[in-house]
Amino acid sequence: MAELQNDIQQLIDIISSSQPSFVGFNIQRITKADEKKCMLSGIDELSVSPLKEWNQLHTVLKSWSSFYSNISMSTQYVDRLPGIVVINDSSEEILGLIRKINKLKDDIANIVRKNRNPYQRHEFIHHVFPGIMTEQVYRHIHLISVPVTNAWFNWTSRPVPKSMTIEQCITFLKAQSDKPKYLYIEEEWKAMINSTIESIRVSNFSSIQRYKAFKVFPTIELQYIDEDGIKKRIKKNATTPFILCMQPTTALPKYTNLNNYSATEHTRSKTPKLSKNKVMINKVLGLVGVNKF
Repeated sequence: MAELQNDIQQLIDIISSSQPSFVGFNIQRITKADEKKCMLSGIDELSVSPLKEWNQLHTVLKSWSSFYSNISMSTQYVDRLPGIVVINDSSEEILGLIRKINKLKDDIANIVRKNRNPYQRHEFIHHVFPGIMTEQVYRHIHLISVPVTNAWFNWTSRPVPKSMTIEQCITFLKAQSDKPKYLYIEEEWKAMINSTIESIRVSNFSSIQRYKAFKVFPTIELQYIDEDGIKKRIKKNATTPFILCMQPTTALPKYTNLNNYSATEHTRSKTPKLSKNKVMINKVLGLVGVNKF
C-alpha cells in the first residue's frame, strides 16, 4: 500500500509539473445522514461542479489516491470524480508508472480476496486500514493511447447483479416462501417460489444472479480515430480522470459537461438486458440463470 501511494503521488507530481489541460467534475457525496434513505429508495439528485481552473488541478489528480471517505460521509457509496487530463509527455516513465500502479492495485485486490468471503475480506483489510474504501483502491488509472476527438459525460442507472450458487439461491427462495410481496396472495406466492426452485434444480445453470440494486454511474463516451483513420467510440464508467496521451495538440478534445443527476430524468429499466448465456428465471425477484456454456 505504501508503494502504491508513493507511485501515485509521483505520477501526480510529474503530470502537474507539465501543466496539463484538464477538466473534472466534482460530484456531490452521500452523507451519513442520507445513507439509509438512499439505500432504501435510491438517489434522487446529485449536484455536479465543474473543475477546470488551475487551482483545481490538484483536486482532480488527487482523486487517483482518494482511498478514504470523510467521517461525515457514507461508506456505502464510493467517491467518483470523472474527468480527462491531456499529457504532453508520453514517456516510458509515465507509462511505466501507470502500468506499475495498476499491477499493484491488482496485487492488493488478490491478496485481500484470496480464500476469503466478502465479510472476511472486509474485516481483513479494515483491520489494517480502518475506513478504507477498497473499491477505490482497486480502480485502475485509465490511459488512452489514441487521438480522442470528442468526449461525452453522462449518467446511467442500471441494476447490479449479486451472484449466488445454486444452493445459495434455493436457500434464499425457501426463506422468501413465507414473505409474499406485491399483490400476491400467500398460495400464489408459495406456488411461484416452489416452481422457481424446481426450475433451478433441473437446470444446467452454473450460477444464479439476482438483479436487485439500482446504482447510479457517471459515464464517459470517447470518440477516437483508429490506425486506419476511422472514427470509433468507446463507453466506460467514469470513476476517476482518464489520461489522454496521444492528442494532436495540448488542448482538450471537444467535450460535454456532466450535468446534475436527477432520478426523474433517468428512467430506470425494470428488466435488465441479458447476454446470450443468461436466462430470466423469475422477473418478480429478478433472478437470472447463467448457463455453463
